[in-house]
Amino acid sequence: MTRTATPVVRPSIATRGRALALALPCALLCALLPHAALALPGFRALPARGVEAANVEQARVLALSLLRRARPALGPEDVRLADAAARELAAARFLASTDQQSLRTCASRDYSLFVDPQEPRRIYICDEVRPYARAGGAAAIAVLAQGFVHESAHLTGVHDECAATRFELAVMDRTIGRRSAGSRISYRC
Repeated sequence: MTRTATPVVRPSIATRGRALALALPCALLCALLPHAALALPGFRALPARGVEAANVEQARVLALSLLRRARPALGPEDVRLADAAARELAAARFLASTDQQSLRTCASRDYSLFVDPQEPRRIYICDEVRPYARAGGAAAIAVLAQGFVHESAHLTGVHDECAATRFELAVMDRTIGRRSAGSRISYRC
C-alpha cells in the first residue's frame, strides 16, 4: 500500500494576519498593531531621530514641567486636572500631518493641534504649527508646550474648548506667561 503525502498548506503571513484580525477583539488587536497604523489618514509619527521629533519632545518636557510648577497656584479642580493632564501627556504619541488628506482634516476646523476622542493618548500636529517643531529654540518650544498643555486637558476628557482654554491660560499665567495667541478658532468663552 502506497501512501500519498498530503501537501501541507501553510498560510502566508498576510493570510494569517487576516485570520488573526477576524479572531481577536479590537482591544487586543489594537494593542498588537503598530501605533502608527491606527492613526488618522495622512498623519504619521515624526522620524525618531529627526529635529522635529526632538523639539516636540522638548516641548512635551516643558509642558509637563509647567503643569507641575503651576499646581501650587491652581484651585483644587485645576490641580486634579493638571495631575491627570500630566499623566496623559507623558504617555501621548505625537502624529504629524504629512499629506493633502491630513491638511484637509486640519483646515476643516482650523486646527493647529488636536486630539481625537476615539484615539486616546494621541496629539495630532497640523502644518500650522510644524514650523515651530522644525525651528526649535526656546520661543518655539514654549509655543508648542502651551498647545500641549491645552491638548492634554482634552486627553483627560475635557471636551469643552472654553474649559480647556481656561485651564491652558491658568497654567501659563502661573508659570512662564502666555506664549501663543492660541488657535485661529475664535471661541466664545
